[in-house]
Amino acid sequence: MHTGVWQGIEPTGSDIQLHGINIDRVEARLIVEHWCEADTVGMLYQIGVDPFAGRTH
Repeated sequence: MHTGVWQGIEPTGSDIQLHGINIDRVEARLIVEHWCEADTVGMLYQIGVDPFAGRTH
């Protein structure tokens, strides 16, 4: 649920789902690298923000 200010966007109270992926590289049972990616564009649409508004292409 969007209950706090995020990136300057006031709370909407909307339920959201954030999808993403985490990838870890492990050596000798230790995480030595970590990558993550989240669908923030999809999340923005869920809280009523069009991240592409005002673009010409």
